Amino acid sequence: MDSENIEKVPFVNYSLDSDKPDVFSVRLNKVERAWLEEIKTDLNIAQDGKALKICALCGKNVLQGTFGKDFLRYLFKKDRLRKDDFD
Repeated sequence: MDSENIEKVPFVNYSLDSDKPDVFSVRLNKVERAWLEEIKTDLNIAQDGKALKICALCGKNVLQGTFGKDFLRYLFKKDRLRKDDFD
């Protein structure tokens, strides 16, 4: 009994929409590029995208672990009152 193979047509995307990555561009100035290159060297990573993902994960863990989600949301809330508003 032969297994049935699906005949694929060239240049047709067979992945589901939910499996597609969210792609976006990032612009870095000279200082930010130097930071990224330093991190890539320290972590022994060749790809820019992979290094940025690791930095994002570490930054998220540090910020949320240190301050907590609720405090960060309050701190960066656009309509929060300043201390001077209470005086």
